[in-house]
Amino acid sequence: MPLQGTGKIMTKWSVFLATALTLAAGSPAPAATAVYWSAISTSCVPDSLSIQANRYRSFADSNTQHQTGNVDRITLVCGVAPNPGSPLPNTLSLTYLDSTGNSSNAQSTAELMRVNRTTAAVSTVAAVNSDTFLTKSVSMGKSPTFSHQLNFENSYYFVRIVLDRATTAQDVRAIGVALESQN
Repeated sequence: MPLQGTGKIMTKWSVFLATALTLAAGSPAPAATAVYWSAISTSCVPDSLSIQANRYRSFADSNTQHQTGNVDRITLVCGVAPNPGSPLPNTLSLTYLDSTGNSSNAQSTAELMRVNRTTAAVSTVAAVNSDTFLTKSVSMGKSPTFSHQLNFENSYYFVRIVLDRATTAQDVRAIGVALESQN
């Protein structure tokens, strides 16, 4: 015995499904992000001045910041390893805290650097600076997209993080960095 009213239910379901598919097909997809490489700031190596002068302190939650009472520049170096099979990156991101927002008195910066394996010539591939953004709480800033294609046959790569502040009242921290592919 056939079920009564199934034709109306199926017709309504078909109209709903067709409408949903039409809307989904017409909506632009959000930009996809694939992470090629990332590092928490505590895994990066401080430069010799940061170590010798005891300029920084690091916490288990990957937070690197100025030592209490210190205003000297902190530099961290993060080696970048190849990630075969992943889309090549075109953006450098930095997760940071800069209590001054876009004031130039304090900032957290990151630079993707390339070192030629034969000549040792160093060049900057991409950079991001917390002073570009108004945010005064933990945030992620991204560099403009870059067109350089990483080539580990010819170059070494590292990310340099710099924390700088003018007074001890300013809170500048690095949480982590990443190389991403923005589609």
